[in-house]
Amino acid sequence: MTPRRLMFLLKPDEHFLAATRAAYDVMAVEYAEKVDSDLDAEPLDRALPAVFAELTQAG
Repeated sequence: MTPRRLMFLLKPDEHFLAATRAAYDVMAVEYAEKVDSDLDAEPLDRALPAVFAELTQAG
């Protein structure tokens, strides 16, 4: 497979990306409401995303 063909296959379709973003945005509100109350009693679970973000920051 040529590099040009490979790049064509790997380039995401903008319509697909827009639809995916919209679907995630719809579910994000519901998910955040559910998880927010679930994490009140779970300090470790609240801390893990912050640790992950810190470890994966560029730089």
